[in-house]
Amino acid sequence: MGEKLKSWSLLLAAVPDRGHEWIDSGTLVERINFAAEYLGRTDLPGVQDMINRLMASSASLSAEAFVDGCINMLGCLNITADTRRELVAHAQQGGEVRHGTAAERAEFTRRCGEMFQMLAATAEFQFC
Repeated sequence: MGEKLKSWSLLLAAVPDRGHEWIDSGTLVERINFAAEYLGRTDLPGVQDMINRLMASSASLSAEAFVDGCINMLGCLNITADTRRELVAHAQQGGEVRHGTAAERAEFTRRCGEMFQMLAATAEFQFC
């Protein structure tokens, strides 16, 4: 992970101020894969911290509140209404998100990792 971060920091230091000017399809796919890989690793301390903060917000979350909480945790607040609607529809398939029991906490964690990955794959996240 350290080498990937080092190479990305070197690349980012040499880019123009505006993301749209330097992101092509190849770099976009690379950025999506990079972000999704690490945001889906729920064993990483930073990802665990986001999950724990989301758990602390409520004992159970509706699909809408879950998606909004994940968006807030990632700090990408420019998600379009269409993208949010699709993410909520996906989250609704799993029902309300709870974390009262060990099994519910494990499922909550899994769903957070999945939603973080889905958010990382959006154009809004890549350009925020």
